[in-house]
Amino acid sequence: MASLPSKLPRQQQPPFPGTVVMFQPFSSSAQASFWQELAKLKVDVLGLDQTPLPITGTYAALVASSPARTPTPATTLPARLTVGIESLSTSSSAAAAVRADAGGPLPPQLSLAKECRVPGIVQNFNTDEAFRAFNKKDWLDRLGQDIWGDITEEGVEAAVLKDLGRLARFAILCFADIKRNSFVYWFAFPVVVSNPPFRHLSPPILLSGNSGSGGGGWKGNAFFSDAECLLLHNGFQAFRQRRLLETGDPSCPPFFCIFRSLTVSASPARAQDEASSSLSLEICSCDAFEKLDEDQRTRQDVMFGFIDPGTVPLAPGWPLRNFLLLLANRWRLKEATVLCYRGRVTSLAPADFATAPSSSSSSLSSAEAARAMGESFVLRTALQPLSSPSSSSTTTSPSSSPSFSSSAIHSSPFSLVTKGWEVNKGKYMPRRIDLSSMMDPIRLAEQSVDLNLKLMRWRLLPALDIPLLAQTKCLLIGAGTLGCSVARGLLGWGVRDITLIDNGKVALSNPVRQSLFEYADCLDGGKPKATAAAAALKRIFPGVLVEGHVMTIPMPGHPLVSEADQANARKDIEKLDGLVQECDVVFLLTDTRESRWLPTVLAAVHDKMLLNVALGFDTFMVMRHGAQSLFHSPVSSGKGRTSNSGSSRSSISSKVDLDRIGCYFCNDVVAPEDSTKDRTLDQQCTVTRPGLAPLASALAVELMVALLHHPLRLRAPADGEQGEELGRRFEDDPDRPLGILPQQIRGFLAHFTMILPVTRAFEHCTGCASVVVEAYRKEGAELVVRVCNGQGVLEEMTGLAQMRREADAMDMLWLDEEEEEVGGAVEGVEWGLGGIAIDDEFGGKEKEGCKKEDVDGGKGDGNGNEAVVDPAMVV
Repeated sequence: MASLPSKLPRQQQPPFPGTVVMFQPFSSSAQASFWQELAKLKVDVLGLDQTPLPITGTYAALVASSPARTPTPATTLPARLTVGIESLSTSSSAAAAVRADAGGPLPPQLSLAKECRVPGIVQNFNTDEAFRAFNKKDWLDRLGQDIWGDITEEGVEAAVLKDLGRLARFAILCFADIKRNSFVYWFAFPVVVSNPPFRHLSPPILLSGNSGSGGGGWKGNAFFSDAECLLLHNGFQAFRQRRLLETGDPSCPPFFCIFRSLTVSASPARAQDEASSSLSLEICSCDAFEKLDEDQRTRQDVMFGFIDPGTVPLAPGWPLRNFLLLLANRWRLKEATVLCYRGRVTSLAPADFATAPSSSSSSLSSAEAARAMGESFVLRTALQPLSSPSSSSTTTSPSSSPSFSSSAIHSSPFSLVTKGWEVNKGKYMPRRIDLSSMMDPIRLAEQSVDLNLKLMRWRLLPALDIPLLAQTKCLLIGAGTLGCSVARGLLGWGVRDITLIDNGKVALSNPVRQSLFEYADCLDGGKPKATAAAAALKRIFPGVLVEGHVMTIPMPGHPLVSEADQANARKDIEKLDGLVQECDVVFLLTDTRESRWLPTVLAAVHDKMLLNVALGFDTFMVMRHGAQSLFHSPVSSGKGRTSNSGSSRSSISSKVDLDRIGCYFCNDVVAPEDSTKDRTLDQQCTVTRPGLAPLASALAVELMVALLHHPLRLRAPADGEQGEELGRRFEDDPDRPLGILPQQIRGFLAHFTMILPVTRAFEHCTGCASVVVEAYRKEGAELVVRVCNGQGVLEEMTGLAQMRREADAMDMLWLDEEEEEVGGAVEGVEWGLGGIAIDDEFGGKEKEGCKKEDVDGGKGDGNGNEAVVDPAMVV
């Protein structure tokens, strides 16, 4: 066997000449950050792709912290190969930064350049079954074929000469159970088995006589004197400096050549036996040996060196195996002297980048350099090329198997034997690690929340923009039945920034219908809904940024009588205005019709996406408001009324504005007013089927997500069953990755049906008409106070009053004509309170001077004390 057993006997004597060289195997050290980064890469980038990924690993010479202590089986440390978060980074070259900042501060990635960096691959399987069923023996054999191909590749431009770290390559098979943060993995450190094995020509010799441990109890002569150790240290530092400037690679070279020459000088006045000699060492990369011809290789006194990660005295580490194979089969050497370096590797200082490489200067003394060699030793080994009975070897094309090289695999004239699977508890078996207990609970929750969304991108919805949703700021006006359901839906879609507004308190009847509240919230008069809902969201998901604001929305028809009321209203208006400006999406989830007016105006003023949700007993409406025209230039005359005599539109810009989709109030011919007046208890409270609010809330959230994925966002054309000029019908559209974008969704639970009407913007709308928007921009809170205190302000401003006067005049003219024909008697018309009956747009009767009766029977449309339902609910 050419590898050490798992339990090592205490080594009192060095190996005898002719004995087989024993190598200490690698042990893996996979940091938690590596698995976390791999899981992130799997979810965010790879998806179902099982293609092997190129990675890097590092190892270093382990200097004993207590040199005087003799290693024993109980204290011997493993030879570690480490992978961390940087192993998955593709930006490993720092050449440009080094050249640009020569002489300046040392870049952070170069400050710990004591490790050797070697290439590797990781193949992650989608299922545990695939991991277990994978043919691991064939895979390891193919890796061995790759190594043999590197060794036998001809020419000075061979890839292995440019990166000898390929001889110490490694591979990982794994299955990442992302849901449980558990990983099953198996490291392989492939080596091609030499046949015949490598054998010692002489006992290994310690490099320095000042190592301290004496090679595990063995006492012998040192290979180098203290002065020669200093030459070696300085020469190695000079080689590293040249390598860094030439290639930009700050890592420690894993293999190198040492050319030795002895200079003899004698004074003419001295006798021959008084001649002096001096040793010079030149350390360089192994491609220098490749360039020598056979005669030069024979005459040159050369040693080969490698950074030895091993810890067993006088037993070389695992990377030497494939390097000796290269010496025997590429350069056909019969024997080799190898320096197994286990000393300290000094980091390059910033000054090393500005000065020319030099091997003559050092801050160390000869004795210090000798002690720095640590447990380094020199071994002489016999080499022979591979020999085996000729047989056909199994080869696999690189395209069908994981490979380190894109070139064709070099087939050998005999079967290669490859070994290198890591041993776990004395057996060849995978390892398992569970990171769930090591992770920050909040961070773990964030990853788990996003997991479902990221899995959508693997197959079903590649266009899903998860960062966009996470950055979207949502303002929920109303924290009752609808507000609670909408907030939960937003969390499910990964929205991280939610603000809630409500002025109510949690009542005993609320928790069974409003999912963010519980019985404890109702005690002592009830907690404020906005803050209680915000606290509940924080408990559900600590990573959410959530605020709750207790405030009252000023409403038309609710006069602000005192100066204090008006002052408080102005503060609330300014606060609400600021919250609307800061958000990206507004959800309008209030109880009454009039409470929706100010948020509708603010969303139009600040050009925000607004989604309106209203409930009846067994009906619901989800509506997105149309955006303001980007080219609107209103032409007004009279008392704020848009000029509309003769031609309905006087400019192209006005026509564009009127062709947009409407808002919640565009279906109305009356301004919003106090809808809670003269209502019975069943009309004041929300009387609705319990399943209606979650259904409507879910549709509102889904509509928001679909709109955010359209290039035009809130200006996306509407799909629906009406209005061909307003949008396209049910088309396959790359701009609609989540489906169609209706303006309205009206549901009828009694029939389990929904319709998708589209409403055109109404030029006399009291909520989104340009004249109202411009008036708010000029007057601000004063406009709202004026609307709340003055009856008919909005009607006069928007032209509704004038339109109704004209309609009344037309009705009176028609009645006069009828009276003349019938003799002045009109039968079948009942007048009430002196009003004039006219047909409204739904074919019903309305009385001027009286409040228009709700077409849905006055049932609730929101979360608490509802008094009126959208008249557009009738189709």
